[in-house]
Amino acid sequence: MTARDEGAPRKLKVISRLHRERVLVEFLDTNVGILEDVKKRIFEPFFTTKPRGEGNGLGLSISYNLLKDSKGTIEVESEPGKGAIFRLSFPARRESESHGKEVASHR
Repeated sequence: MTARDEGAPRKLKVISRLHRERVLVEFLDTNVGILEDVKKRIFEPFFTTKPRGEGNGLGLSISYNLLKDSKGTIEVESEPGKGAIFRLSFPARRESESHGKEVASHR
């Protein structure tokens, strides 16, 4: 990771849209960015850049596998000092396709 100006506010922008029967979601942040050697391993189970005891390294690995199981993708674009963009893509599902099926929700 790289140092970030602590006085600068962090920003997160979320963009979603429907494109050719797929849902596209982008998460753009203005944080410190991701080093190339970290970016290569970011979706590996138990990989974390946090100090020992502060993270288990499963969040992005679980997200990656959930998207993969639903015929989706997740990609990351980042440059140290310039933030990151996470791009998610997964098949759109019409309301009529989900009738009679249980849908999980988190409140």
